[in-house]
Amino acid sequence: PMGPLTYYNGLIFAGSLSGLMVALDARDGKILWKHETKGSVVSAPSIVNDQLFWGTGYHLGFQDNKLYSFGP
Repeated sequence: PMGPLTYYNGLIFAGSLSGLMVALDARDGKILWKHETKGSVVSAPSIVNDQLFWGTGYHLGFQDNKLYSFGP
């Protein structure tokens, strides 16, 4: 992963220019979850009401121009 990180409830979320978003265990760095997109992730993901949000498709890397949301 590359770019800004977001910490929430024992997890670290990080995106990459290749379009990958990962959730890491904050204690040991183990990848717990990952999702591949078709656009670069260059901004920090946000958490609102237990929902994870991030956008893709910036002027750097791959352009996909989508907003993703995951949560309960």
